[in-house]
Amino acid sequence: MKTLRLILLSVLFVCFVGNVQAQDFSSLVKAGESARQRGEYSEAFLNFNQALNLVETSGDKSKQAQIFNLRGHIHYLQAEYNQAIGNFRQAEKLANSVKDKREEARARAFLGQLYWRVTKREDSERLLKDALRFFEKTNDEINIALTLRFQGRLEHGRLTFPRLITQGFYSNDKKALELYERSLAISRKIGDEEGELTTLKEIGLVYQNQDNLEQRLERAMSYFEPLRIRLKNSDYRRLYAVVLNNISTNQYHKGREFEKVQGSAATEEDLAKIEQSIKTADEAANIFREIGDRQELREMLDRKAFCLYFLERFSESLIYIDESIEIADELYSQQIGDTLDRSLYFESLIGSYRQKMDALYKLERPAEMFETHEAMRSLALRDLMNRRRDGQSSDLTAAEILEEKRLNDELNSINRQILQIKQSDAPSKKLFAELGSQLQKARLAKEEWLSNIASEKQSVEKSVRAENLNIKQLCALIPDKDTAFIEYEVNKHHFRAIFVLMKTDAGFDAFAQVKKIARKNLLSEKIALPDGQTCSINVYFNKGDLDDEKYTAWAKELAGRIPEFREQIARNSPAFKQNSKFLYDSLIADGMPLFKDKTHLVIIPSGAICDVPFQALMDENGRYLIEDFSISYAPSLTTLAEMQENRRKLAAQKYDGDFLAFGNPKLSNETISRFRSRYRSGKLENLPEAQNEVQTISAFYPKSKVVTGRNATESFWQTEASKYRILHLATHGLSDGEKPLYSHVLLSADAVADGLIEGREIAELKLNAQMVVLSACETARGREIDGEGMVGLAWSFTAAGTPTVVASNWKVDSETTADFMIDFYGELNNKNKTSKAEALQKAALNKIRNPKTDNPFYWAGFALFGDWKE
Repeated sequence: MKTLRLILLSVLFVCFVGNVQAQDFSSLVKAGESARQRGEYSEAFLNFNQALNLVETSGDKSKQAQIFNLRGHIHYLQAEYNQAIGNFRQAEKLANSVKDKREEARARAFLGQLYWRVTKREDSERLLKDALRFFEKTNDEINIALTLRFQGRLEHGRLTFPRLITQGFYSNDKKALELYERSLAISRKIGDEEGELTTLKEIGLVYQNQDNLEQRLERAMSYFEPLRIRLKNSDYRRLYAVVLNNISTNQYHKGREFEKVQGSAATEEDLAKIEQSIKTADEAANIFREIGDRQELREMLDRKAFCLYFLERFSESLIYIDESIEIADELYSQQIGDTLDRSLYFESLIGSYRQKMDALYKLERPAEMFETHEAMRSLALRDLMNRRRDGQSSDLTAAEILEEKRLNDELNSINRQILQIKQSDAPSKKLFAELGSQLQKARLAKEEWLSNIASEKQSVEKSVRAENLNIKQLCALIPDKDTAFIEYEVNKHHFRAIFVLMKTDAGFDAFAQVKKIARKNLLSEKIALPDGQTCSINVYFNKGDLDDEKYTAWAKELAGRIPEFREQIARNSPAFKQNSKFLYDSLIADGMPLFKDKTHLVIIPSGAICDVPFQALMDENGRYLIEDFSISYAPSLTTLAEMQENRRKLAAQKYDGDFLAFGNPKLSNETISRFRSRYRSGKLENLPEAQNEVQTISAFYPKSKVVTGRNATESFWQTEASKYRILHLATHGLSDGEKPLYSHVLLSADAVADGLIEGREIAELKLNAQMVVLSACETARGREIDGEGMVGLAWSFTAAGTPTVVASNWKVDSETTADFMIDFYGELNNKNKTSKAEALQKAALNKIRNPKTDNPFYWAGFALFGDWKE
């Protein structure tokens, strides 16, 4: 009887303790959520961590998962994305271990929102769909509303071109509104106040961004103003500041509505609205500073800078722009996914740099404009190059090496299966789609793993962030008075400015040279260099003399003509000349008087200009640009400086040989023999011309090695590539426009490797080659990322330390390529010590002078990136 009493007392005690712990846990979570709503993130973390300690003691993994999701959300709000991902993935893992599907789906929903924020939209879409599918299956209304809201943000942030308009709404925003309305109805039904308020704010934001909708700003304010009143004295402090952000934006646009009427000027009332926008922005910014929300603070700083710029207080606007840029740099420096992911995220931060350039233009400070433009270019590429230059450790632990192998093996296995399907006579669309989904998940797993490794190493190793070059350092890159640098400032859909940098005589007068550019659209500044020479920086706004309507029409025509021009040349069409002359007139003609006496042009393109083969542009007399100038390209002048430094370092490198070539690798024994195509893409067939190409070129180099057919394996590449001065790849190249770091060249597979040399793998190599020639299709192609330039195979070889890369612009003809490449190497090895750029120019001129091969199809397909001199 006594024993029974003791047992009952023990059970009651355990139940009592468990009940107390449950109450404590619930109270701590509630307190943490309240602190989060107020923006008191430190207090929120304190409560969540105490709750986590309780459930770790009890071993309740479902509640642990709940806390990791809540902690991850706090990290997300503070723009600490790597920590947020870690918490969400831990929540997902814990929930999965105890089959808590609800908390696992919540982790995926939160991850989906995060990946939307950092522009990983494909991953965001998949995660949100997975989460919503589960919540709808279980009728989990609060999480259905949450996920619908996240999906609405994804749709609203989706840029689709051409942008279709339905009833005044952009098509993707129409879908966003439908998602928000569903979310709002559910939130109201279940009494989710925060969900309701947040969704109303999102709906107002959709209306605000409909440029073609009548009364859009008034409609937006019909949501924002009631929210402002309702939130002002509430606990939803961060949400209140976000609404102020939206109102400030609305006030700014309202103050500029007079611009819709041609010839009208701002009234006192309009200016008052701009001033009110500044006050609203200040109120919001103060709250964001207090709660530590850097992402939103940056947007408010930009808004205030826009207002000050409009009021022509340009110097004052620079103060806030510089603070915004400082935050943008901090946000960018986070290890989010792979290098490409960080570059895509930087696209959303780059507006501050452009606003600074606009202010500097108004202040007539062209040198600082150019410094700013260079500071925003090629950040990811510069970081990779500097990490290698500074010898930052990339050593992995034994466990990390095993995990990397597992992740790579999974990727390689899926890639092999996809390749087999592509080569089959009747590819299965269903299987291809399934493998595509598997590949996406495997890539994301690899990217998250890499970001975790990089984040851990970043915390213990010195920063490798490249310093920006000042104008004198940029001028010092110009080797002589025969060279001009031409840098284009273009975002994805708007042509902005052209910079021309060159060495000149002290008495050089740009305004006297340039007659076609209105004086108001040209800035020129001379920089005295330490060696007594003079550097001239000239900035002009192309077609800046056109009014807004004519400029818009010209820019639209330019955007349409570029891909048409490329396609015409790639098809060997004689119809290319009209587009060639239009592009010459648009991109070169106005500035030609500045650099007409030069012999070499370094083109630094951006935006749509990355797709222009400048060598094939034709003046009004029918003369190609390549006939007057040798031409090379660079991602930025700052990366060009690194490439030139790499070349100087490699001059002392000891090599096993001068030339290593891979040609016509053996790719498959199956369907190849049934197909014959003249292009090095599509169906993967033999390339006999490529085999002849590498064997002929090797005769120029006594210490050369050529591997072809089955011997041209990835394994041989991995062991031998670093031992040769020049690497030449005459094989298939496959460009991935969506995920350019997964673009690849193909070699023969063996028992060890799959034969796919992907851009992501190349970028992490330490190559010693002074030049890499990619004699394959579209190896200069990839994806143009605002600020980063064209990311693909050529970009990856540059990241690997290669000073010079020669790559193709389109699907090149196999026989023509072999002939052109033999000419190029012949010119490079003549007795006149021809530079690499001059050798490429002379190879082109040889074709132009032959009536049978004068079409750019035969000579304009290849471009030289990086160091052009030696």
